[in-house]
Amino acid sequence: MEEDTKVIDDMTECPYVVGNKITLQLEGRPVQATIVKTFEPWANSCAMVLSFDSNLSALGIEGNVVLKVYDRRFSTEQRTYWKTDPWTPEIERDLYEYLCSDKGIKFAIQHEKFCIKE
Repeated sequence: MEEDTKVIDDMTECPYVVGNKITLQLEGRPVQATIVKTFEPWANSCAMVLSFDSNLSALGIEGNVVLKVYDRRFSTEQRTYWKTDPWTPEIERDLYEYLCSDKGIKFAIQHEKFCIKE
C-alpha cells in the first residue's frame, strides 16, 4: 500500500514540461521523445511539441510532431466547468477505489455503452 501511495504522489508533478522525456508506443515499440514546447494554458487536453530522440523516417515521421493527450490531472477546463477541486493524490486514490468497487465497475460499463451509442 505504501508503494501505491508513493506512485500516486509522484503523479502529482506535471510530466509535460519542456526538456522532459516521454515514451510513446509506435507500431508496438517504445520510442522516446523530448518535449520541446508546450501550448498552455491547458483546457481539456495537454498539447506539446515533441522531438523524437531517434530517426523515425522509416515510419514516415520526420521532424517534430504535436502530441495532444487527455490527462484528467491537468484538465482544468473540465474542473472549472463542473466546479470541482484541483486534482490531488487523494482524489486519485478515491477514484481508484471507486473504479475497483462493484458500483464503479457498473458505472464504467454504463458509460462505455453510452459512448458506443454516440
